[in-house]
Amino acid sequence: MASIPIGLRKAAIAASLAIAAIAAIALGSNIGEIARDTAQAGPVQVVTERPAGYVGREACAACHPDQTRRWQDSHHAKSMQPAEGAAVLGRFDGAQLAVHGRTTTFFSRDGRPWVRTEGSDGTPQDFPIAYTFGVHPLQQYLVAFPDGRFQPLPLAWDARPAAQGGQRWYSLYPDEAIRPGDPPALDRKEPDLELHVRRLPFHRPAQGLRPGRR
Repeated sequence: MASIPIGLRKAAIAASLAIAAIAAIALGSNIGEIARDTAQAGPVQVVTERPAGYVGREACAACHPDQTRRWQDSHHAKSMQPAEGAAVLGRFDGAQLAVHGRTTTFFSRDGRPWVRTEGSDGTPQDFPIAYTFGVHPLQQYLVAFPDGRFQPLPLAWDARPAAQGGQRWYSLYPDEAIRPGDPPALDRKEPDLELHVRRLPFHRPAQGLRPGRR
């Protein structure tokens, strides 16, 4: 192998030393700037991690206005609302629906929707509607119990136009004569409803509403 001339080696060593010196100066300068900036910033704040939980849409809207606007115009924004005013699409004007020999009446009391249907003892009872669930093509309703639990009615309102067969009450279980005490019906055809309301203390129903049982 041909040897490298002494002059060339000295030049290479000198260049390496110069580069190292420049790097050291630059690093020292950066460290000084970092230290100065840190001192000016004041004491470091330690962020304590909080348990995950529901914070509400307002916590996201300020930083995501475009997404919030699109969400507000979607069905998802109206997937669950307090049962009041225009949020209630069904007829609560004394309308009735008979299913398997049992009649349910949908009516209003003090401006709020109520339902009279079979209770846990098999007799008709009055229950207040707490929330609506969904807007199209159907709307379901959640009944509130005094102990804070909720249960969906086994009946729903068809929100489609009348020309399409809608604007009527119908049973979610037209082929099943479910009675109080039968196996729970919620996990059969309503998994989407349970998915959206996991924050609520749910009461898993048979057909009759059972305010005294868990």
